[in-house]
This record gives sequence, C-alpha cells and structure tokens, in this order.
Amino acid sequence: MELMNGVFRPYADSFVIFFIDDILVYSRTEGDHVRHLRIVLQRFREEKLYIKFSKCEFWLNSVAFLGHVVSNEGIRVDPAKIVAVRGWMRPISPTKILSSMGLVGYYRRFVQSLSTIAAPLTRLTRQGVDFRESDGMIAFIEARLSLVKQIRSEAGFVCPRRAS
Repeated sequence: MELMNGVFRPYADSFVIFFIDDILVYSRTEGDHVRHLRIVLQRFREEKLYIKFSKCEFWLNSVAFLGHVVSNEGIRVDPAKIVAVRGWMRPISPTKILSSMGLVGYYRRFVQSLSTIAAPLTRLTRQGVDFRESDGMIAFIEARLSLVKQIRSEAGFVCPRRAS
C-alpha cells in the first residue's frame, strides 16, 4: 500500500483509486481516460512495476471494486454483499454479531439510520445477555431484513460523480 501510495500520490482521488494491489482508473470522457491510462501505465514502467495483463480489465462501464460496483452513475453496494447479509444465520455468540456488524458498518453510508437499526444487535453483544431471548432474536431478524431492504432500494447510488 505504501509503495502504491508513493507511486500514485499525485493522482490519487483525481483519477486513480488504489488499495494494496488493486487499482481503479476513472475518467469523465474517453479522451481523458486514454490520457489517464497512459499516465498510470507509464508510472508502472518508470517504477519497474509489473502488471498481469490477464488480471486487467479496460473500458468497462461498471466494475466491482472493493465490495462496491462503480459505474458512470456512481457507487452501489456489490449485490454479492447483499446476498451475504440476506444469508446471515442466527447469531450464537457476541463474536458472530460483531462479525456481521463489521460488514454492515463498512456500508454504513448506504443505510439510513444504521445506529437505530443496529441498536438491538449491539445490546446482544453485552456480557450476560441470553441469546435465546426471543426479543433479541426478533431484533436480529428485523435488523437483517431492514438492512437488506435499505441497501437494495433506498440507498441506490449515494456517491454521485462530480459535476463539471
């Protein structure tokens, strides 16, 4: 990450996003995109860094990147993550709840009133709480359904591209 940060710092959040060894190059126009790709590929050459062509994808209208789907319309939660939330099993320990809430927390900007929805789940992580308690389990199921619904419908694209 530090290496990529040094190599692409001047372009970070202008037209390049990177995380460890994943790079996303984005542009407003086709001409800009050609220029941006040339800059990125030239930086790789200058720094003697190699990319595996079979792992590269070019000229995509949308791309899955770090758990999101990025397109010219904005950023959306990756549908595979929605499937993961929908498939949550009933928690059997505070650790399982915290694990589930970690994924939800990653997508917090897509879920309105997340702290309110998650409050019953947070209470289940307290020491001495009986997981067989029906109120807690009902809260878990309601929270899961609410999260899936909000991530799928209300959130939509919440990170629109910048206007010219």
